[in-house]
Amino acid sequence: METWLLLALILLITIYFLRPRPAPASIQSIIIYPVRSCAGIRLPQANIVSTGLAFDRIWTFVDSDGLQVTAKADPRLWRVQPTLDLSAAEVREMVLTYEGKRLKVDLGKPVEGTLTMRMAEGTVEVGDAGAEAAAWAREALGKDYRLCKMMKPGFSQEAPDTLVTFPDIRAHLLFASNESLYTLIRSVPEPKKTQLAMSCFRPNIVLEGCTAWAEDSWHTMRIGDLTFTAAGPCDRCRMTTIDPRTLAFDEKTEPLPTLRKIHGKDVKAFFGQFFNRNKDGVISVGDQVQILSTKSFPN
Repeated sequence: METWLLLALILLITIYFLRPRPAPASIQSIIIYPVRSCAGIRLPQANIVSTGLAFDRIWTFVDSDGLQVTAKADPRLWRVQPTLDLSAAEVREMVLTYEGKRLKVDLGKPVEGTLTMRMAEGTVEVGDAGAEAAAWAREALGKDYRLCKMMKPGFSQEAPDTLVTFPDIRAHLLFASNESLYTLIRSVPEPKKTQLAMSCFRPNIVLEGCTAWAEDSWHTMRIGDLTFTAAGPCDRCRMTTIDPRTLAFDEKTEPLPTLRKIHGKDVKAFFGQFFNRNKDGVISVGDQVQILSTKSFPN
């Protein structure tokens, strides 16, 4: 090979490997929601178990008609703050707080009977936390709600091979990126720009360092020694239109129209991607995300 050709080849190879590359995405936040539709708890590190994040969405409120209560029916649930002492060797207690009213829930105490809870997707048996929790709900929220616990994991109605807490949950984990949120905020009309926050979308894992909507195209990824496989995008509902400051629903249902516009007129209002884990393990804030394969959107 001619010397000049060899030198040119070496130069091209050097330029290729020294070219600027985008920083890998990493975990910015890990959030669990012990009680469905209630406030989340941010963690520096979390255990991944068979149903997703440990302690995520294992409790729920049920009304006097046996219907599961979500923030779509009672937006005040967003301000019910659970706390757990996850530094303890064994987590024994959960505390719920709403406007200064506190309820201590003994996690080791047997449930006081079971209820048949109705959801849009069907029914499921749940364990009743008892009279003390019901009295707290009446005092704090003015409602005849029962605090109820998942009795045993079941399989998702949307993905029958996926073990989850409640059957209307689609997958183990919901991922979303800050970059997608920032792009959405720039796109929505006033005054929604100042109302939108990541808490409106309730992800488990918040990512940073990727491009906007990059998570929509990921099929498999690795975090530490765990592999995650995409289970499809999250189709957003009316709950995302709640203003976190006032708990009022947006009259124009933003950000749903803007999300549809961003993704195309024939696409639903997607934000975030569901993923299933391949095994139990631990993830931490700051962990880098390695993309192993991609897919077309919105699959």
